[in-house]
Amino acid sequence: MANEVGKRNKVGHNDSVEIVHINGADYVNVDTTTPRGIEMAKSLKLIESGLAEIVFSSFLYKASSLFTEENHGRLFTVLRHPVDRAVSMFRYLQYADWEPTYSPHFANMTIEEYARTRVVENNWMTRFLSDTISGTVTEEHLEKAKKVLRDKFLIGLLEYKEESWSRIISYFGIDLNKETDPTKWECVHSFLKTGANRSKSGLGKLTEESDAYSILLLNNNLDVKLYDYAKVLFKYQGTLLESVRKQPELIQA
Repeated sequence: MANEVGKRNKVGHNDSVEIVHINGADYVNVDTTTPRGIEMAKSLKLIESGLAEIVFSSFLYKASSLFTEENHGRLFTVLRHPVDRAVSMFRYLQYADWEPTYSPHFANMTIEEYARTRVVENNWMTRFLSDTISGTVTEEHLEKAKKVLRDKFLIGLLEYKEESWSRIISYFGIDLNKETDPTKWECVHSFLKTGANRSKSGLGKLTEESDAYSILLLNNNLDVKLYDYAKVLFKYQGTLLESVRKQPELIQA
């Protein structure tokens, strides 16, 4: 896979793409989570190399430049409620000192204090899907983001992660068998059960009556609408995939 791990661990060479082995998993030695890293991966012909079966990136429009007429990609995403996402990001940044957005000030902040800072998430999904990282986002940007989700993505929802994963492996034809590859099977099912990058703070979920929840909700008002729309798409895509399961001939080559 290609994300930031293969590059962050500074394993391998910088002038060519190659597989690096980190904590029992295989990564390509690139960083597809930043614009600069994407440009480097493009110059090294990441996609043409055939080394990456999956590419992770928030920068949809930048990352699309990695692909060519001969080497297409298909998109999927797993979404969560914007307030839950913002809270999770804060708790992650309280200890993730390897992240470029990390600050030691986060460690002793409350979630309400964080919600009032300038670095808190502000309609993150709408911005990235409408290619409007900075400046003001409006209902017009929301409509563009909706169209991109509708037309381009297989959608998963974290609140239905088992079903989402089932759809992903079905859609992409991923062969995951407990008998033939027990290690990979156990890894996936452990992830589905316990997650990754879990908060070390031990704090529970925000209540909707809290000030922090209200502030985060206001900061992500467009993303909340986008998430509600994604839930509609998730249900609709489920009916389509069920039809394909019953009639495999519907799949186009």
